[in-house]
Amino acid sequence: MLLTVLILPPAALGTRGAAWWFVGAAAVLFFARRPWEIWLQTAPRPDGAARAAALVLTLLGLALGATGLRAAPTPAVFLLAVLAAGLAGFSAYSESLPQRRGAVAGRLAGAAGMVSLLLLQTAAAFGAVPPAGWTLGALCLAYFLTSGLRVRSLVRARKVEGFRRISVAVHGAVLAGAAAAALAGAAPPLAPAAFAPGLVQAVRILGRGPAPVNTLRMGIGEILHAAAFVVLTIAAYRLSGI
Repeated sequence: MLLTVLILPPAALGTRGAAWWFVGAAAVLFFARRPWEIWLQTAPRPDGAARAAALVLTLLGLALGATGLRAAPTPAVFLLAVLAAGLAGFSAYSESLPQRRGAVAGRLAGAAGMVSLLLLQTAAAFGAVPPAGWTLGALCLAYFLTSGLRVRSLVRARKVEGFRRISVAVHGAVLAGAAAAALAGAAPPLAPAAFAPGLVQAVRILGRGPAPVNTLRMGIGEILHAAAFVVLTIAAYRLSGI
């Protein structure tokens, strides 16, 4: 998810300037996640190296974010920065706990945090979130949700009756919604194409049995779907001139 929202704003909307500080902050804080997990899991006798790495990376990420706030000192930027950090922090903490890993609340918070980061970049670059930024954020949120449904229908909910049919219905509704937005001029004309590969995969999963899935193969498949979404979305924005 992180790479998606770090690549799309500059590639599709042309974000520059202060937005790069938040890109750097997000990347550094992402690498701080694993040391924090090790620190929490080894408490009350934490791993010294993990603790040091967590603190150094966190302080560096916060410093980069603070520099971004100084470069773009607007209320919208401040609010979006706090929102993105809070949601991403909650998601990371939830995923660090074995008993809560994969929980819906943590995953939804993570998706919302990534969209907030995308909006933060556009606000920092343009002074406010432009209409194209809101649309791009909505497209990304829809993609994250449908991607989560596909993964869940293969793993945790593979034996839940009707879940895969619901997943196909949601994929279809998302694609239809993107098409409606494109027809209304709210999204680029080619934006619906970015959701076509996910719908095809959801239909394929519908015919799959409840046997456990090869997680490596599934992971590679989702990486390819993410790459397709990014490429098709960038193309949609570039060709439309939005």
